Amino acid sequence: MADNLREKLLDYLQRRTGVSDLAYAQPPQMLAGGFDAAIFSFSLATGDPSLGGPLVLRLFERGRRPEMARKETAVQNTLAAMKYPAPEVRIAEPEQTSSAAPS
Repeated sequence: MADNLREKLLDYLQRRTGVSDLAYAQPPQMLAGGFDAAIFSFSLATGDPSLGGPLVLRLFERGRRPEMARKETAVQNTLAAMKYPAPEVRIAEPEQTSSAAPS
C-alpha cells in the first residue's frame, strides 16, 4: 500500500470519527483476493473501543458500482445483528469524492 494511501486513510478516519489522535497499531497490509475491491487489513492505536481490534478496508475503484458497497454494508450488518460470525461494517463510504473517502 502506498504511503500516500496510508496517510489519506488515516486522515479520512480522523475526520469521520472525530478522533484526532489516531495512529496505526498495524499499518495496512494488502490481503489476497478481492474481485471487486482491493482489500487491506490494519489496526488502530486508539482508546476508542469502537475502532479497536483488527479492521478491514475494502477499497473499490473510484466510480465503480457504489450500490455494491451499500449492498455489502447492509448484508454484513444484518448478519452481524443476527449473531452470525460476520464483522460489522463500522464506516461505509459508498460515494468516493475528493473530500470523502481515500482514493
